[in-house]
Amino acid sequence: MKSFSPPNLLSRSLIGAVGLGVALLGLPQSAKAINVNRGTDYLVTPSGGAVFNFDVGGGLVPVTFGGLAIGTPTATPPDGGYSGIADTVVNRLQDVDATPTGGTTPIEIVGLSLKSVAPVTINGANYDVFAGLQKYLNGTTSTGEMTIRDTGGANGKTWDSSFTINGVAIVAAAGTLIPTGTDYVKGLIQGCGTATNYQCILFDKGPFVATNEPWSDVPSLGQLQGANLVQPGLEQNFYLTVPAIHDAGDGIIHTVQPQPVPEPTILGSLAALGFGAALQKKWGKKNQKDQ
Repeated sequence: MKSFSPPNLLSRSLIGAVGLGVALLGLPQSAKAINVNRGTDYLVTPSGGAVFNFDVGGGLVPVTFGGLAIGTPTATPPDGGYSGIADTVVNRLQDVDATPTGGTTPIEIVGLSLKSVAPVTINGANYDVFAGLQKYLNGTTSTGEMTIRDTGGANGKTWDSSFTINGVAIVAAAGTLIPTGTDYVKGLIQGCGTATNYQCILFDKGPFVATNEPWSDVPSLGQLQGANLVQPGLEQNFYLTVPAIHDAGDGIIHTVQPQPVPEPTILGSLAALGFGAALQKKWGKKNQKDQ
């Protein structure tokens, strides 16, 4: 009896190609480098999230800021994103191949709107302080660079950045400047030189540095979003996922987060009180044990 031999329909080269294809299909999607499109990031500064020092003649005065929403629409870009809530807007100027070692793009801070969280005492008098960009006044830009990586692991998407702020501080007697409308800080800065009810102080701070911060190529729930100002219409595929602290040393920081600051609630306050009481009780027990 002759044994049955199937026809040799699959050559070795075809088998090899099929095997390679199966192997490639088996690779996780994250193993493929993501091309991060040039684009615009819309961010918010929490209350107390920024601290700058200013020379007001009698020495350095630290000022603690929170974000003042830019709003929308504005006469000129940027606005505060689709919701108008953003107070800090950053342009990533080039596409980045997010390899494990990372790709780097120049960045520019194109929107900044801050207000002191409380009046600042200077020479015995109380003042409110606002801060924005020199670009609004004399065209001087605030620039830096960002490196974006993706190692392919579960927490492999990280970024570093370094930038300098060339800004303007607006100093006015407490309570005399009441924010209204959109682009309030930009309007104040554009009035430097003619305004009689506030003083303008030009400053530069930095470099502000952040390292190994996480990102995602898809927006999270409640993510601040807005138009791509670098390439209108181009898909945005880079998003911060957690608050990031940019540190310039000597206590100078600027913290930004990708979502609006949540409003305090009674439930949240009760939870915080409960956590605080539990922590105090635990700490008390520890002290008794150590004594």
